[in-house]
Amino acid sequence: MGRLGEWSLAIIASTLLVKMGLELTVPRVVLHTNRDRYDRLVVACERARESEREVRARSFEDDSQKVRFLKSIHVDLLVCAERAELRNTLLEWGVRETQIRSIELHALVREPNLSAQGLVDSSIN
Repeated sequence: MGRLGEWSLAIIASTLLVKMGLELTVPRVVLHTNRDRYDRLVVACERARESEREVRARSFEDDSQKVRFLKSIHVDLLVCAERAELRNTLLEWGVRETQIRSIELHALVREPNLSAQGLVDSSIN
């Protein structure tokens, strides 16, 4: 193999090593950078979902009162859209689904007044 062939092989090998390094490093950096924000969004979203479930299960004397409560909760539920957007961004950057689920579970376990119902619902859909 000539000198040009050796250089070509070295460049190809270097390129592959850099690509592999980036594929391993970038998801870790992205996850580390966004972990706390995602954690907060998980908790806020689950609180909003539990509030919605409670209001829907509760009986009201006046239907307009229930509607006002639900409108208020729908504003709170906007955080769930932000959570979904960040989740999709994490996945696009190569963060594994299992890593995201781990953050979600740890967030809910740490919050004593929250159930994991939202995680169960989202894994079914």
